[in-house]
Parts: sequence; structure tokens; C-alpha cells
Amino acid sequence: MASRNVTIELDNATLSQLSKQGARLYVLRAVTSADRTGQPTVWYTNSTLLASNYVSWDATYEAYISTDPLTAYEVVRPQSKTKIAPSQVAVISEPGTLTTQTGDLEGRFQIENSSKTAYTCGIIGDSAVGGNYCAFHVTVGGLVVITPTDKVFFMFASQKFDVGTIILQSFGAGIIVDVPAGNTNLNFNINSGWSADTSTNFELVAAGEKLQEKLIIPSQMIFASQMQN
Repeated sequence: MASRNVTIELDNATLSQLSKQGARLYVLRAVTSADRTGQPTVWYTNSTLLASNYVSWDATYEAYISTDPLTAYEVVRPQSKTKIAPSQVAVISEPGTLTTQTGDLEGRFQIENSSKTAYTCGIIGDSAVGGNYCAFHVTVGGLVVITPTDKVFFMFASQKFDVGTIILQSFGAGIIVDVPAGNTNLNFNINSGWSADTSTNFELVAAGEKLQEKLIIPSQMIFASQMQN
């Protein structure tokens, strides 16, 4: 069973208006890293909206590499991947293979490039549900340190983006939720926007706000970062 379950409720008027707009639900995931080349990517999308919309996942991860560049609003396609867990390092070797080893940074995910080619790299979270969380540039001989978080961004938008697309800004009213294990309930109203239970830690995101600074969180700031109610 998935360890995290989010239900997004829509009233009839909201569902009708979103349907007329051709809106889709988009979900992006936040990670921490000191590497500022990182960009957030679409992890999950749903174009078949109903009154109750569910997103569920567990804590399984893969590291990936790709030859796709870090180009805004283009898809980064994982081309080689390997299972990875906290405190492990995924090593890139010739000819673009990935193997997982024990790392030296407790709780962190590392991607180390021992090959002769630079790549785009990142983390995939629960690939049975969606795609990649993020996309970073890893140089020859380079090391990227990434830590997935439980912070999740939700928005409805009429623009069409595939899973893995680099997104620079929010295209509608959005919300970043610190999703705990178990069940979390959210509501979206076409007039008043997002709302959640008072026990839920969240931050509202206005249309047009930049997402890189919100979803690629500087490592040194993660423990000081506070979500807003």
C-alpha cells in the first residue's frame, strides 16, 4: 500500500469550469541540493478530473541519467536508471551505465559521474505513479547531491505538459504541501483557490511565481525553511 495518499476535492462549479478550460492536474516534487543547476520537472499529471482526485505513492526511488539538455518547457527523458536509497551513490560509468554503491553522506542521494560524458541527471520517485522529480547537470568527474523531500506542489493549468517537462513557473494558483504519511485532504475552488486542514503545513503559490527556488531547495536552508499555514 502507498505510504502517502492525497485526495483533492472539487465542487461541481469548479469541476465544470476546469473542464471547460481543458485544465489538467499537475504534481511536482521538491528536493534539496546545493547544486543550483537543478530544475523541477513534472512528476505526475491527470487530465481526467472528477469531484475527488487521488494521488498515492510510496518511498521508492531511482537515479537516472539522460542526454536531454536542461531546456525550459522541454521533456527530460530518463535513458538509464538504477534503484537508489538514502545514503547511496549512483555511479555513472562507460558507456552510460549506472550502478548503486554505499555512499558517504548519511541520508543523501548522490550521483557521481565517472564516465567521459556529461549528462543530465536526477531522481525518479515511485515510477509506478509518475516520472522524474528534477533535472540537474552533472559534469565529467562531477558529483550531484540530491535529497527528496515530502514537499509536493499541486496546480491546475490548461497548458499541456508531459511528465518530465521542465517547468519554470506556476501556470495557475498552486499549493506546496508538506505531505505526511497517511491521508491528506485538499480542496480547490475556482473562485477562492486552494485550502487544506489546519493541521496541514502548506504554502500557497500564485500564478506566475518561479518554481525553481521553491522546489529545488538549497541544502543549507532545509532545516530553517518554514511552510506557512
